[in-house]
Amino acid sequence: IHKNNWILSLEASRELPEAEFGKGPVLRTGDRAFLFDPELAAISWKVAQELEQETRTSSTPFLFQRRLMSGGTCEATPLSLFGFPAAGIAVPLRNYHNIGTDQKPAPEIISLADTERARWFCVELARRVPKKPDWRGTMLKEIRKDYRILKKQLRFRVSNSEL
Repeated sequence: IHKNNWILSLEASRELPEAEFGKGPVLRTGDRAFLFDPELAAISWKVAQELEQETRTSSTPFLFQRRLMSGGTCEATPLSLFGFPAAGIAVPLRNYHNIGTDQKPAPEIISLADTERARWFCVELARRVPKKPDWRGTMLKEIRKDYRILKKQLRFRVSNSEL
């Protein structure tokens, strides 16, 4: 694998607040140990937002969640530490490690709808982003636009050379 390739870790991960079972796959911004590649995370979020908007009135709308999954460490962390630009997508999992809410053995459960939406997202990410976009340039444009709108409210001015 070339170190310039993006890697998206796919997994089932423990259900957490704001990473709820049945509400769509979770775009992971990081895990307990590490924050993931900002470029891949931002592009993933943009594609997910587009899908959500495009399917809002559909009988099967695209749902997703975005969160730092702080429960443990996933495969994207060691990949990142070895220099690969990596991020993750997770399907919320009930009864993590086969432990039920009553602390007794219980089967792990995932939502098939969450899983289908994760698959859908991966296909659309590959289709819509065939090569790396100028993510930093696009983000900088947005920040400059926000600065122009809000600069009257700032106590200190930022020089144009800093933007």
